[in-house]
Amino acid sequence: MRHYLRGRMLHCRDTVGAPRFGVEYLEDAILVIEGARIVALLPAVEGLQQGISPAQCQSLGKRLLVPGFIDTHVHAYQLDVIASYGEQLLQWLDRYTFPAEARMADPALAAEVAELFLQQLLANGTTSALVFSTTHKQATDLLFTAAAKRNLCLITGKVLMDRNGPKELLDTPMGAYTDSLMLIEKWHKQQRLHYAVTPRFAVTSTAAQLAVAQKLLASYADLYLQTHLAENHEEVALVKQLFPT
Repeated sequence: MRHYLRGRMLHCRDTVGAPRFGVEYLEDAILVIEGARIVALLPAVEGLQQGISPAQCQSLGKRLLVPGFIDTHVHAYQLDVIASYGEQLLQWLDRYTFPAEARMADPALAAEVAELFLQQLLANGTTSALVFSTTHKQATDLLFTAAAKRNLCLITGKVLMDRNGPKELLDTPMGAYTDSLMLIEKWHKQQRLHYAVTPRFAVTSTAAQLAVAQKLLASYADLYLQTHLAENHEEVALVKQLFPT
């Protein structure tokens, strides 16, 4: 069954091969939805000429319809520390981030926060996101589960971290490998979900664990990789100290 929305719409044009990205605004347009898919977007005058009647259309009024936003870097389990009192990066991690993420060892809390995080994404128009989870396999599994219920396009993965953090968050190279492998096999390319190998950053991963990340990426041709790199001078100096070669 088809459903029709009519009103003001802004969309990204297909510009493959074109020199610049294109955006098109339509003051009066009809969006045609069949099942769970958009099958057409056309000026209203064309839609009416093709036999769509005004009575079939749900009016958007003065609202503007746009495509879902894409967030290319966000942390699912850091909601409680957003806008925490200012610190430099490494101190901010120790004081706020690591304690907040350590709490996600509790599956009930992790499930609650995952639901809230995805609700906030959707409330702000974000339908696709590249997301950091935590080092907890179960919290990552719960995040995937919550995203699957909403049919979101989510790329995420268990955070790899085997040094320079509280023991509650640290894993091992082998544990990181087996946990990641299980999650990849269960979730990667299911619905609109994808897996990202996720070393937090070089400071919190040994060379052995980074080799594990490389092994995972080599085992699957279509995995993603996400990490943090060169976010402040203190971090850069520490990476140079930890990896002198």
